[in-house]
Amino acid sequence: MSSSIDLDVPAVEPEPLPRVRVNALTTLAYRVGGLPFAFAITVITSRYLLPTGRGAFVLALLTVTLASTLLGSVGIAAAHELSRKEHTESSVLRHALVVALALGVVGSAVLFPIDLAFANRAFHNVAYAAFALPAVLVVQTLSSALVAVDRLRFSNLLQLLVPVVTLTAMLFFVIGLGRGTTGAVAAWVVAQIIVAAVAPIGTWRLWAPSSLLSLPRARVASMALLGLRLGVVNVVSLLNYRIELLILERERGLADVGLYSLATSLAELLWLISAALATATISPIVNLEDDAAAALVVARSIRWALGASALLGVALAAGGWFLIPPLFGDAFATSRVPLLILIPGVVAFAPGRILAVYFSMRQGQARLPLAFSLVSLVATTLVAVLLIPRFAATGAAIACTAGYVLSIAAALVWFARSANMSPRALLPRRSTLTSYRALARAIVGR
Repeated sequence: MSSSIDLDVPAVEPEPLPRVRVNALTTLAYRVGGLPFAFAITVITSRYLLPTGRGAFVLALLTVTLASTLLGSVGIAAAHELSRKEHTESSVLRHALVVALALGVVGSAVLFPIDLAFANRAFHNVAYAAFALPAVLVVQTLSSALVAVDRLRFSNLLQLLVPVVTLTAMLFFVIGLGRGTTGAVAAWVVAQIIVAAVAPIGTWRLWAPSSLLSLPRARVASMALLGLRLGVVNVVSLLNYRIELLILERERGLADVGLYSLATSLAELLWLISAALATATISPIVNLEDDAAAALVVARSIRWALGASALLGVALAAGGWFLIPPLFGDAFATSRVPLLILIPGVVAFAPGRILAVYFSMRQGQARLPLAFSLVSLVATTLVAVLLIPRFAATGAAIACTAGYVLSIAAALVWFARSANMSPRALLPRRSTLTSYRALARAIVGR
């Protein structure tokens, strides 16, 4: 008899799995609720900025995202501090907020002149996106820490507010005032600041500011250093997602970046379910005592993520081909081919976040997600350098998909070996469809 885990035996299903489904469904409901707003933002930045303006806007946000990824793991460090149960929740959250705000102010002061120096002369105002960094870090920190203290609903609400407020600001600055790319950047910055103001107000009771200025140096330094170490790992992961975009801008210019960024924005919608599953699996991955039970939770989440992403990918491929020109404008018609190429890679990479949570939080091996991201980064870079000069956005899509597939294949094989199960056990099966039907019934309230 094989020693591998049989994922189709209901009797061994651990108790946390129903909770994973509920938390995943809750998170997914919020993410789906924000989808129309995010989609509308994409439409506005495509139709009103055109490929060149959208390219400048996307690159401006990318630099802020890179900085927030490097500096924005303070919330995870706070969650680690909370798990030690050596300090009160309020004091940890309070100090995490101070650290995040301080890092954001310093980061924006450094980032702004860099962005200003490298921005296209026709779009130098995009550098002002750097001033949103403190607000972005505050929201990221609270969102991560709230999950650790079982405030998932408010964390999800913050994530929903970002596209809602951004769309409202876009309607005012871009359409109402007709400010183009400058207006889009202003709208994004204003939205981040507004949500960052709501976040601490809504969690006031959790971080009661009675001793805000009393900051134990050891704890603050510990959270800051751990956050920066995790940030380095996350920056590599983000570059893995975006390195071809930077190469594309260097080789072909902002217009091609705009065309390709639309394809990536649409393709990454397929990660909606896997992102919700990754958030929902944090608690059982961290708290289950039995390693086999934790591996079972992860394996089933992988199967749900792959199956759901594949089904949505087919729908996106068909819909994207026919709807991109009428929705985003004829100038973006050439985004359809990169989208079709990206979909298989994005589907394959859907379990990436779930595996990252397992390796880093369960096994304490943050170097594994880093190693897999480096594999993908190297593969994507090599293929992009070879193909982008000749094939532009299509070459970028091929490079991205190649990196995703190679990286996730290595990660899945490593997980299967460490969990003592067959890699085939991670592929969707008939029982996975039963789970989809159960989720569908829950969504429609049956």
